Amino acid sequence: MSGARKSGLIVFGAIFVLLFAGIAVAQGIGNPSVPDGDIALVEEVPDGKGNISQEDYDRSFRQTWKRGGLQQAPEPGDAQFDQIKEAAINDLLDQAWLTGEAAELGVTATDREIQNEFETIRQDPFPNEAAFQTFLEDSGFTEEEVLDRVRLQVLSRKIEEQITSDVNEVPEDEIEQFY
Repeated sequence: MSGARKSGLIVFGAIFVLLFAGIAVAQGIGNPSVPDGDIALVEEVPDGKGNISQEDYDRSFRQTWKRGGLQQAPEPGDAQFDQIKEAAINDLLDQAWLTGEAAELGVTATDREIQNEFETIRQDPFPNEAAFQTFLEDSGFTEEEVLDRVRLQVLSRKIEEQITSDVNEVPEDEIEQFY
C-alpha cells in the first residue's frame, strides 16, 4: 500500500470518527442524565411531571408503607423495604406515564370534573370532614395530593374511553369464519 493511500485512509478515518463524535455529542449519547435532586426522569412528560425528585420518592415511600398498614417504615435490607421501595417508584412512574399519555392524546381533566369525581369518591368512605382529615393524617397524603390522584383517575378513564371508542366490534360470524 502506498504512503499516499495510507495517509488518505487515515485522514478519512479521522474525519469519520470526528463526524460521528460530533453527531453523538449533538444528539446525546445514551440515556439522558437525571437532573440533580431527581431519582428518575421520564421523557416527554409535560409540566416537569416526568422529573421524579428524591422528595417525591420519599413522600411516595411513606404513603406506600402507611397504605400497607405498617406501623413504621421498614429499614433498608428488610424484604419489605425492597417491596415498598419498588411499589413507591412504580407508583411515581405510573403517574408520570399517565400524565404523558394524556398529553399525547390531548386528554384533559377540568377542575370541575376533578371536583365532581372527588366529591363522589369522598362520600362513601368519609361520612364527614373529621373522617377525611383522619384519613389524610393516617395515609400521609395532603388534600392536594388526593386531588392530584383524582385528576389521574379522571385522565385514566378518559384515555380508556378514547382508546375503546376507536375499537370496532367484530361480528360473531367473522370471528367464526376466521377460525
